[in-house]
Amino acid sequence: MDTGKQQESELRRQTAYRNQHAFINYNIMRMREVIRYLSEKRLNLFQNIPLLIHINDPSLPGYVKASSPWRGIWNFQSSGYCKTALRQGKIDPALLQKKKSGSSDILGLYHMGSLGTFTQSVGS
Repeated sequence: MDTGKQQESELRRQTAYRNQHAFINYNIMRMREVIRYLSEKRLNLFQNIPLLIHINDPSLPGYVKASSPWRGIWNFQSSGYCKTALRQGKIDPALLQKKKSGSSDILGLYHMGSLGTFTQSVGS
């Protein structure tokens, strides 16, 4: 490959990297804005849904008796949702230890659409 094509390829790679990080930062900023304006009840629900999906345990609301082992969300233990649940004492760390082995059934949870819909009031 000649030098011109190598430089062009490197420039494209750098541009893609900058765009990716700008997109990630934008999403983080939007998520922070959503969380800031949620009522306490809605914030609690917003924070607990991933936890309740990840851990299916009789001690937690929404427990579903399953015929096979519940394998949860991939890499959940590294998430802010998990750290918040642990800090607030909403989950026993022993339940998370049970989840470390094996693969996960869910690779990720995503919200599609406008994050603004989380903050709309009943009247909007």
